[in-house]
Amino acid sequence: MNIISGMILAAAVLSGMPARADDLEYSTLDLHGFERAYVSGGLAVSGYDRVREAVPVGSDVANAVAILRHAGAHCQSPKPQRNSINCFYSELLSIDDYVNTYSTWDIHLDLDGGKVSTVSVERTTRQHS
Repeated sequence: MNIISGMILAAAVLSGMPARADDLEYSTLDLHGFERAYVSGGLAVSGYDRVREAVPVGSDVANAVAILRHAGAHCQSPKPQRNSINCFYSELLSIDDYVNTYSTWDIHLDLDGGKVSTVSVERTTRQHS
């Protein structure tokens, strides 16, 4: 009887595991972490490369958007008629008495047949008083 209970428990646990290998990528892509690394090290290029690794050319558009959203980005909805999708991640870097500084990571995905054909990433900052 304990064997059957163990099998039922194992099946319940396993059913909650990710169904796709792409889901495993969620834990490694973190736009907030990139921003922290950029501020401390001054290199946004590693963040750009990491986005391109997590969302390589040829990726399914729905999976690509899911990965970026899980990493903290806000993205347009993937729809069949779209030729591109824009995503962004924005963070308040500093607050002082007169000026607030914001950082934004813009991610642009060109699409071809429901697949990602190019990935563009750019980090910008702006000050707002």
